[in-house]
Amino acid sequence: MRMMRWMCGTSLHEKQRGEDLLQSMGLTKITDEIRQSRLRWYGHVVRREENHWLKKAWRFEVVGPKPQGRPWKTWDETLAEHLRLSNLANVDIRNRTAWNRAIEERQRPIPVVWGKWTSMELMMNDDDELLSLALASLMREFRTL
Repeated sequence: MRMMRWMCGTSLHEKQRGEDLLQSMGLTKITDEIRQSRLRWYGHVVRREENHWLKKAWRFEVVGPKPQGRPWKTWDETLAEHLRLSNLANVDIRNRTAWNRAIEERQRPIPVVWGKWTSMELMMNDDDELLSLALASLMREFRTL
């Protein structure tokens, strides 16, 4: 967040929320990126054949005495939480394109308009002059708040 605040020309004294800065730059939180990556890997594992070593390792249960204390969070528990947060219960995991599209749509940042440009257009554009103009207008906009 410190680097993002520096890029926007703001400080903690201006009391702007990190989520607002992320949205204004067209970025997503790192936790959302990790969730998307885990869900993508989950789809990959589910689509494997039943006798594949990856699926066997996923379903493997360790025998023997368990250590004292609260058990560690399992991958299945983490995935259940991610599926609940992303609202992907009714998407067919076996359909690769539908699954990947559903994951990306749930995690995609909302484009923000800066003058006549959107954050997505700036991220996809290789024109350095356009990018510098947009960043200059962004800096002016944040400094006036």
